[in-house]
Amino acid sequence: MPTTPNVFQELQAALEEFKAFLTDNSAKIRTLVAALIDLFPEIVKLIDELIELLGKLEIAIMNLKLPQGIDNLEEVAVFAKKVETLVNATKALLPPGDSAANEVLDAIGFVASIPGITTTVKEDIIKLIGEVVDLLDSLKPA
Repeated sequence: MPTTPNVFQELQAALEEFKAFLTDNSAKIRTLVAALIDLFPEIVKLIDELIELLGKLEIAIMNLKLPQGIDNLEEVAVFAKKVETLVNATKALLPPGDSAANEVLDAIGFVASIPGITTTVKEDIIKLIGEVVDLLDSLKPA
């Protein structure tokens, strides 16, 4: 049975990997952007739209606030794992093309990650978003 990933850990790892890539390659990318911008102006649009998407992500992360006084949050992850097991067991019996099971499975990743919503994780992700946005901004011509 596959392990349900923690979406916050995945996001943090993806941001760290992308930041490292940009840090290591920003000079080369900046040169390419400058050389290609007249022929392919969409390259700056791509950067701008990614920055906009990251801004929306930052707001969504900042708005994640769990109510005070909730104990045993890890039980949510256990519940999600049990739901995943049940839904996977039912998939073979459902008609082909029935998307209900997949829709439930899609929600499980986030639900199972709820115990991982800590102030530290949020702060780390928000910091990484800011650093990635700064690197992306540096790629655009002045």
